[in-house]
Amino acid sequence: MNPFEPIPETAEAISELDSTSDGPDLLSALRRLAARAQGIVPDLVGVSIGRLDEGITFTLVSTADRCAVLDGVQYVAGGPCV
Repeated sequence: MNPFEPIPETAEAISELDSTSDGPDLLSALRRLAARAQGIVPDLVGVSIGRLDEGITFTLVSTADRCAVLDGVQYVAGGPCV
């Protein structure tokens, strides 16, 4: 399995939210969810989770090279969907 890392915007949002929260580490929780999803879908290359109350989306991507290709295709087609 490939480890999942946050895109820069996700890392920034998590940093801001974690600084105001006494709850569990958000990035660790998101990584656990991504790992569980990848256990079901081994070829998974990314995970996005929306938080409606804050109006934000957290995106983690696989560190595999194929993610860079997928990102490129999305941007050529008008950008990643939220």
